[in-house]
Amino acid sequence: MICKVYLLRLLKILTKYASVSIVKNISRYDKLTPAELQALCVVITRNKCLDYMRKMNRFSTVDIDEIRLPLDKTESSPETLLVQKEDRYEVQKIISLLPEIYREIIVLRYYYGWGIKKIAKLLNIPVKTVDSRLYRAKKMVGRFWEDEKKGN
Repeated sequence: MICKVYLLRLLKILTKYASVSIVKNISRYDKLTPAELQALCVVITRNKCLDYMRKMNRFSTVDIDEIRLPLDKTESSPETLLVQKEDRYEVQKIISLLPEIYREIIVLRYYYGWGIKKIAKLLNIPVKTVDSRLYRAKKMVGRFWEDEKKGN
């Protein structure tokens, strides 16, 4: 797990990159209200962070060993462990197939364990939007899962 100090430093650096981008293009934003400019700054900063995460390959894929599926503690035979590992791989593959707006919510909610309100604040979208995207994402994962199981 990445330590908080590293994340805070990284956030400061990415915020500076976003600030530079905003300042370079400030003449394009003359007609914006203060509220619109603030929203634009948040979006640009978010996009800089997402670009960095994609480059570092930490956000678009999830390490299959990090995905935790509910396990029956009574069964731990080699066959069961193999099936569980295969299931983790399938889940990771399915998550990678989701469109980015759904994938980011699934990853933030289930991989990082963030709450709906925290995700909404991070992405600068309403809580209801997070709820509906999460609902749709889970439906897609379920459909992909069923398709995978029918195919095998």
